[in-house]
Amino acid sequence: MKLEDIAIIKTGLVLARKKAPEPTAHTYDYKVITLRSTSVLGNINEKYFGDFISKEKISYKFLSCIGDIIIRISEPNTATYLSDEFSGLIIPSSFYIVRLKNDIIKPEYLAWYLNSECAQKQFLTNKTSSTVNIIKSSFLRKMKVQVPSLEKQKLIANIQKLQQKELTLMDELKEKKKKIYLIAYQKFTKSNF
Repeated sequence: MKLEDIAIIKTGLVLARKKAPEPTAHTYDYKVITLRSTSVLGNINEKYFGDFISKEKISYKFLSCIGDIIIRISEPNTATYLSDEFSGLIIPSSFYIVRLKNDIIKPEYLAWYLNSECAQKQFLTNKTSSTVNIIKSSFLRKMKVQVPSLEKQKLIANIQKLQQKELTLMDELKEKKKKIYLIAYQKFTKSNF
């Protein structure tokens, strides 16, 4: 099945077109998803959301909705599933927005599939030859997607969720250990010199 058969794919908002020069009584404040706020694991880190002041109200088609999937246009072409806690955010033009047309596919499964080795190989063979490798929306629309039964999709999505949680915890532990060792080294060097 092609991705365009099951989803609408569009590019995010070009922020420069809506940016207000300064806040006024007639501007609108939004949070915006940044490249830095998405990880190669397909996670969102809200501490890296950007602030955006718009000169007009942003159309819902550029605001994140429950079940949306965003895909980085440039490498790494990571897909990220947006749960209900991340709705109402501006999705900028550095991402493609994938919105499902029906319920034959679960968005969590589709995000996993788009990050899978099979899909990533398709991305590699269809990059533009420029300084920054990007994937075209025309390729994305025609991309083939495997759609197993809903039960299998749920199982894969649950396993993926556990994997993401475990890898996130491991990264957090690694960062905490680095800090502990740094403090130990600092104490050692201060006491012996």
